Amino acid sequence: MGFRNFACTLVLTFSFAGTAFGADAAAVPQTLSADMVTAASNEAVPLTGSKVITDEFSFEVPERWAGECVIIQNDDGLDMYDKESYEADGSGLMFSIVRCSDDSYTSLESYSILGFCGSDTFILDTSESENDNKSLKKGLRELQSSFVAVVGEGQ
Repeated sequence: MGFRNFACTLVLTFSFAGTAFGADAAAVPQTLSADMVTAASNEAVPLTGSKVITDEFSFEVPERWAGECVIIQNDDGLDMYDKESYEADGSGLMFSIVRCSDDSYTSLESYSILGFCGSDTFILDTSESENDNKSLKKGLRELQSSFVAVVGEGQ
């Protein structure tokens, strides 16, 4: 009986270790906290994974975006830029996620409601996007379907 338990434990251990070592690096969540934003003075942060987690919301983007985009977090949400364009001349805005406490977003040219948390509405703003290709639109659909507003202490 002792050998069987040892063998089962050994097999189970190696199966877990194989899963952990074989994990896709792009699937690792990237966390952006308010403390990080304050410390970085709203500097561009490279997108390193396919899941972004902030103090107020989380969402997923296509894995192929990792390393190709930068995020600038601000008080009301975040902006995502194409990394190459942003580093060249500050252009390349792909989209913004904005937290609105009123209905001012209805005046935007192009937006989608992502979710609600308390009296706040989270929107996906593409009205100033400098990129209108099919790949971006597909990625934005993935973002919309995965968006989750986080209920924080002050809400």
